[in-house]
Amino acid sequence: MKFETTAGELKTALRTLSKVAQSNFASPILNCVLIDGSLIRACNLDIDIAVTVPVRRAKGSACIPCRPLANLVSHIDAGEVIRIETGEQGATISFSGGRYDLPTMDPADFPSISVDSATARDVDGAALARAINFVAPCVSREETRYYLNGVHLDGDVVVATDGHRLACHPLGFDCGDLTGSIIPIYAVALLANLPPAQRIAVRKDPYPTMEITMAGVVMKIRLIDGNFPDWRRVVPKFEDGSTELALERGKFLRMLRRVSSVTMRGWACGVLAWAGGRVAPAIDRAEVDVSVREHLTADISGAAGSQAFNVRYLTHVLTILRSETVTMRTGDPRGPVLWRGEGDAFVVLMPMRELGKGGEMARGLLADLEAVDQIGAAA
Repeated sequence: MKFETTAGELKTALRTLSKVAQSNFASPILNCVLIDGSLIRACNLDIDIAVTVPVRRAKGSACIPCRPLANLVSHIDAGEVIRIETGEQGATISFSGGRYDLPTMDPADFPSISVDSATARDVDGAALARAINFVAPCVSREETRYYLNGVHLDGDVVVATDGHRLACHPLGFDCGDLTGSIIPIYAVALLANLPPAQRIAVRKDPYPTMEITMAGVVMKIRLIDGNFPDWRRVVPKFEDGSTELALERGKFLRMLRRVSSVTMRGWACGVLAWAGGRVAPAIDRAEVDVSVREHLTADISGAAGSQAFNVRYLTHVLTILRSETVTMRTGDPRGPVLWRGEGDAFVVLMPMRELGKGGEMARGLLADLEAVDQIGAAA
């Protein structure tokens, strides 16, 4: 094999491929990249990714360990010309003033994921990327419910849930035959750093696989073989008597971060109470005796009330709802709560039970503020 390109081009390709060939697999061939003409591939049996590299010369194929090759190239100037040649003793990587020899393996042993006879269609890659990036924080990491460990394509929306949060984002187009696909979270993380998809092909039998074609990159994925739950049953359908709060997202997010900063663990059960055009937070089930006296103004339609949330989950919700104002709608103190920003995307957040004195403190603060208002009005 003879392969010639610049260090910069090879470095860019290996940066992506090294996330698939991670050098910790029991089978040595999975720790390698396959150079085949101008294509460089990595495959770990779950993801098969091929990157097209601009080359000066490319002939033949070779299978080279990814990690030492990537580490070596990372210390060579981007404009430097790199030549890779293989022989009986392995692969020789040469550049101006240097030469390194690395071992090789038989290219015939390199694995691949097949997506033959798949149903393919063109897609709006930018819209797909926006939807996937929105719902990805809500993907479950719990392996016992493996079918939740990815994002679900369902008609004209993308959905993800971990049982505590559910995020839904419209695609702007119908998935068609792609409906039902569950893209695993490790593939989602990889897609976030790749060009937008141009074409997607899916094969359902004998196991679900997907091929995503992008500019200069083709990625094949083994999809999660399972049935995503009927997520629409979780989305609340509010009737008369529901309450809606409109809050300034930036101020609300900063307030929540202050509330969670005074706890001793990474998450906290927080209570939101609302009444008289104000929202007050408090900490419930605190490890130490913490008193929170803070409030924000809000547009409130409906009755006064309160609900408890995992503050970390609520903070994540406000992070992905990128708009100046967010709305919260609730109808049952123990039922799911709907959070929206601008557009049709939304997040459903399950509340927690109030077990401490946090709710009393928040409601007491609002009552005190309302009393002050009444005294001021009377004066």
